[in-house]
Amino acid sequence: MAALDLPELIQQDLGAPARTRSREYWWRCPFHDDSSPSFQVSYYEARQKWRWKCWGCARSGDARDWLVAWRGMSTGDAWRALNGDACAPARAEVRPRQVAFSEPPAREWQDAALDAVLGCAAELQNPQDAKAAAALAWLRARGLRPATVERALLGWNPEWREVLPGQKLPPGIIIPALADGALWYVKARLPKREAARLGDKYLALAGSRTASLYGADALLGARVGIATEGEFDALLLGQFFGSAELAVVTMGSAGALPSPRWKSHLAWLDKLLVVMDADDAGAKARERWQHVARWLQVVEPPAAPGKDVTDWWKNGVNLREWLKPYLATAAPDKLRADDILARTLAQNALQDAAGVQRELVGVVARWQDATA
Repeated sequence: MAALDLPELIQQDLGAPARTRSREYWWRCPFHDDSSPSFQVSYYEARQKWRWKCWGCARSGDARDWLVAWRGMSTGDAWRALNGDACAPARAEVRPRQVAFSEPPAREWQDAALDAVLGCAAELQNPQDAKAAAALAWLRARGLRPATVERALLGWNPEWREVLPGQKLPPGIIIPALADGALWYVKARLPKREAARLGDKYLALAGSRTASLYGADALLGARVGIATEGEFDALLLGQFFGSAELAVVTMGSAGALPSPRWKSHLAWLDKLLVVMDADDAGAKARERWQHVARWLQVVEPPAAPGKDVTDWWKNGVNLREWLKPYLATAAPDKLRADDILARTLAQNALQDAAGVQRELVGVVARWQDATA
């Protein structure tokens, strides 16, 4: 066969790519049931070689591997075909590989947990509850706007609450994670006394799938993503940067990396910035995240006191100016940093103008519907 670049070879089998950018090409993966293009073909300058990889099922290889995997050739025949010694046969029918993607909790769990979440969201806005008012003040002291608190369905749970038989929601500030039309986890930021007793600041409702991408739905249509270490940092950064082109997400902890399901949500980004805490766990997380995607860039902590995004904001760091240089991109089809900031500011202004009271009424109405 005539010498072909890997993209041309794969295009012969799969047709035109769904998306291209510079020397990267994207198709829906033929080896599993791929709902969005997660099969990437890229040129690696360091190795002077084309490679393919699916971010969903994790299969990967070069041109020879493609001929073996998709066209059913032996390794020797594939090598000879690529070196012009034989004709590469048309592909054989290959049964798609079934991949075990992360699945949300059972519907019964989701329904019961959502009922609790909506009740806690309404309780957080109860002016007659002094502890709820203190929790709300704590969130606002971390820079979270009222509209942000309500859109995220943050809530207040005054005591251990039975959600399902044998499954109790811990007390504290409640953080639900909704994505892909499902409720994946519910965790509580525990009060100081409970945190001291249990030896941790956070505790999830039993049955939660905590290794999930918080804020994943915002990635739909986004071109740039920012991954942080925790939910509160993600919400704070989202106020400064969240827009139709830029989304802020988190895996909820320094130790968690996105599974194939969540990697497929990141695959369409032009750039992914990783912002972790300035401690040993954050340093290890920055190193581990570098293997998640080639279009990823690790952000170094600013030269300011504090451990995380919220601390830096409290200590006077201008979050927009700190991250603006990282938003710059080399390719001409990418958004400029100024474009992203301008659109973010415009969208935030519109969101604030929508009014906090209408969102609160909506939360209460949903809670009343769920408990009717």
